[in-house]
Amino acid sequence: LVLVLDRSGSVLLQQDDIKRFADQVLSQFELDEASTLFGLVTFNDNASIPQEMQAPLTDDRDQVTDAIANYNAEGGTCISCGIDEARGVLKDSPKSRTNAGTANYNERVRKIIFLVTDGDQTKGCEDIGCRKTAIDMARNARDDGIELYAIGFGDKVNNDGPSFDTLGRMVEDPTTHRFLGTDVAALEERFDNLCTEITSPSAPPPP
Repeated sequence: LVLVLDRSGSVLLQQDDIKRFADQVLSQFELDEASTLFGLVTFNDNASIPQEMQAPLTDDRDQVTDAIANYNAEGGTCISCGIDEARGVLKDSPKSRTNAGTANYNERVRKIIFLVTDGDQTKGCEDIGCRKTAIDMARNARDDGIELYAIGFGDKVNNDGPSFDTLGRMVEDPTTHRFLGTDVAALEERFDNLCTEITSPSAPPPP
């Protein structure tokens, strides 16, 4: 699983709340190479893996905790940059078990991006439109076999936050993989059992 966090300047006032939510997500998973490897990507005008992460995917909880603690907000919003960086983590990390042909490949391992943002894309999108850029990159991730969650927070009444429609068009199933809360506290409540939600098998399709 790769947690992708918006660190644009607009989240500055919610910075501590985002750190707390990221810690909550991390705390739900048992990290080891046989079960869950965890990655962290942050984005503003571009995207990066925090320097505290000695490996893009890791079972070292302390590395992720330190990276979250040093999260800071500034700059614009390039959602597609965050998704693309996370794609690379899942495809190219030496510890990844999702690359066919490698010694540790396991076809049953799920690749998940959990994206959190407070707004629509504003950077890296001048040519084809910002929302379309984010949607297209999300589609590229899904084409790679990656399961994408698009999670937003903001004031929907005053149109201050990410587009609900855009979040829905980024994911395979908006009913389960899209969420837009009024604030970070709403995300904490909605995803207080994320690990079980992800690991529980889906119901079979109707006959």
